[in-house]
Amino acid sequence: MTAAKPGDVLCLADGTYTEAIQPTTDGTAGAPITVRALNDGAVTIDGGGARVPLLIYRNWWIVGGLVLRNGAVAVARVEGDSDVLRRVSAYDASTDTNSSLVFVWGDNNLIEDVVAAGTARWGVEVYEGNGNTLRR
Repeated sequence: MTAAKPGDVLCLADGTYTEAIQPTTDGTAGAPITVRALNDGAVTIDGGGARVPLLIYRNWWIVGGLVLRNGAVAVARVEGDSDVLRRVSAYDASTDTNSSLVFVWGDNNLIEDVVAAGTARWGVEVYEGNGNTLRR
């Protein structure tokens, strides 16, 4: 993840992972960085109730086909601009906090074909930003 650069596509093999996805660099409009499951729905990122499985503070990232579960304050947290979550499932955030399954705080993000279910205070929360789209 730390070596990803604009235009890269990172494919995750089937399985369950306990390390959070937390990008450290930005993609670009013409070359976003993509992280996706090799097989949709066959990759689980489990936060173990102690961390956020997907935490994006960067711009121009595309995330697809992942199952995210057992987050702390959120299961998927997008705080960048022009990011995409597509075909992602988010389940079970901590009930001990003001938690969200999917939390968005930024501009021009696309949340598409996402399932948000299970425990949390909020399902999908768009806290601030302009031009964000939630579809299906």
